[in-house]
Amino acid sequence: MKKKEIVILAIVVVVLAAVLLLMNVIGGNGQRKLVITIDGQEYQTITLTEETNMHFTVETPDGVNEVVITNGVVDVVSADCHNQVCVDTRPASKVFDKIVCLPHKLILEIVGDNGEVDYQ
Repeated sequence: MKKKEIVILAIVVVVLAAVLLLMNVIGGNGQRKLVITIDGQEYQTITLTEETNMHFTVETPDGVNEVVITNGVVDVVSADCHNQVCVDTRPASKVFDKIVCLPHKLILEIVGDNGEVDYQ
């Protein structure tokens, strides 16, 4: 490798490390919240902790999704939509994680205690 290539590679590594550090600081160890929106309107907000355990149904004008929260980890376990993408999406546990059901216009997003969500 030439000296110029090594310098560019080093810069890329430093930038990636800075981005990961920033994501850790933003996500932090602060409080996490699950924000549930239906068709762009906030439906419900749930504070997530390691002790948060819930099982509930979200009914939209377009269909029904069954959501399970286990130890603060959010999962859509069933839906009556045709494509089942939301059911097949991995469980959400970190800030910025999302589970989306497009047919039902449903978004489940984890935000940090200092992160506001704006779907406008």
